[in-house]
Amino acid sequence: MIVFAPFTDDQVESLNGFQKSGNWHEFTCGENHAEDNTLIATKAGWVCPSCGYTQDWCHSFMCDWNWDSVRRTLLDERAENNSQTHQG
Repeated sequence: MIVFAPFTDDQVESLNGFQKSGNWHEFTCGENHAEDNTLIATKAGWVCPSCGYTQDWCHSFMCDWNWDSVRRTLLDERAENNSQTHQG
């Protein structure tokens, strides 16, 4: 499902956490900047810090911290698999 701006304060916090998590491909500007092109969430929507490009939507799982619980589950499963591999 798609969620459109304006975003709440909590959604902005989750979206920017998603962007910095390093476990998912972040939303980026389509321009090839020498500077950072990772979009920053604001209440009004996404903005590119280099050129001002804007985007007004996100996926619903990105804006309510669901992405973080999925990330933690994947990390836990990976750690358990590594533990079992090294025990044998």
